[in-house]
Amino acid sequence: MDVTRLQALQLQLETTPIQVINNGHVIEQEYETLPHASTLTFDSTIYTLAQFHFHTLSEHTVGGERGAMELHAVFKDQTSDKIAVVGMIYRIGAANPFLQKLIDAGLPAKKGDEVSPPDGEINLAAGLNSTSEYYTYPGSLTTPPCSETVSWIVLKPKAEMSQAQFNAFRHILGNDFRPIQDRNNRIVRATSRGGKSAAH
Repeated sequence: MDVTRLQALQLQLETTPIQVINNGHVIEQEYETLPHASTLTFDSTIYTLAQFHFHTLSEHTVGGERGAMELHAVFKDQTSDKIAVVGMIYRIGAANPFLQKLIDAGLPAKKGDEVSPPDGEINLAAGLNSTSEYYTYPGSLTTPPCSETVSWIVLKPKAEMSQAQFNAFRHILGNDFRPIQDRNNRIVRATSRGGKSAAH
């Protein structure tokens, strides 16, 4: 059993101009690195936030069930090919102000469309729920080229989004989730309320 203690995520997130693109796979918000980069420090590596994007339905399952949508925040190590992705699953419930800001800016409807409203800004920090409880495992990107260089960090608490917000994303994305992959003996570590880690 892996007994390494998992700590709350060390995130330093800055505000960035809204710049949302539809790349044909996902709806993606680009993240500026100047004048200050947004970072994640995880397993002694500092990663820089490159973008975050969405999938409907969720790509991860909990208890065999998918959520309504999943956010992926993609952080890259500037000195190697290592990537860390923070995932957050949504369920249908109350309206989400973070998502509404993107919807109000205008979601790009088709491949190649880009939305960059003047003076529009957003901060990923406003969209993440508890970052002290999560699952983590080694895996791959879920879109081409599906490189196996990813440390996945999936937040345990689900965020909420309204049915109308889900419809707005689903109308554009459809089913853009990857099929469930075999576990292939990967060890999944998880934080616990007691501050220790468990391996599954």
